[in-house]
Amino acid sequence: MLTEAETATLESLSERARSDFQTIADKVRLCRYAWSINREEIDLCKEWLELYCCPRATINYRWGCAYNAKHSVERWTDKHKPKHHYISEFSFLAAALELGY
Repeated sequence: MLTEAETATLESLSERARSDFQTIADKVRLCRYAWSINREEIDLCKEWLELYCCPRATINYRWGCAYNAKHSVERWTDKHKPKHHYISEFSFLAAALELGY
């Protein structure tokens, strides 16, 4: 079941974007544990998103998916943090949702 905000957003999207949004929302809903268990991963993803991304009015299909983006965050942590950090796809999705993407 979608929240009221999710339903409003969903109604304003095109058919293709609507199916993508439902898939992402379902995936995150199934993995809510990421908010509490992987807080460090989420914080790293939020830091990366704030440095390298900006919100858009439309979905950027050229970027790929959260799975590709999480690898970018892992490579960034290798270069800019003292140790390698594993980043789960769900932590990346949680960070993006927390920042309003």
